[in-house]
Amino acid sequence: GRGHGGEREGQRGPRRNRLALLVETGALKAGDRLVWRRPRSGEEFAATITDDGQIRLEDGTLHDSPSGAGKALNGYDANGWTNWRIERTGESLRDALLGLRDERRRGSESADGGRAGRAAQGRGRDRRAETP
Repeated sequence: GRGHGGEREGQRGPRRNRLALLVETGALKAGDRLVWRRPRSGEEFAATITDDGQIRLEDGTLHDSPSGAGKALNGYDANGWTNWRIERTGESLRDALLGLRDERRRGSESADGGRAGRAAQGRGRDRRAETP
């Protein structure tokens, strides 16, 4: 039984890193306000991002995962990545994370893909030049 707890701890690690990653890359800024709206009940919760990428609720508690922070507020499990919105940009944490992934993918494609393409063209021309 105890081994499973360890596994769950391990699974929480990447989530903590993803929030910190958003802060490191500037997609999230320390001090950014997060808002969680519950349209049916009309409730709205707010939280703040700390400089090390944690979520500080209005009661001062710190949470290293968006869903953990949401559960502390709501008392039930819900996806914090889709429910918390960054007030400054209006996008959800999930949008910010996906945007970051896309940027990275585009960056690596243009860097690697471009070079590889040009190198292949260069080789083709060299071969044609060699054949009599």
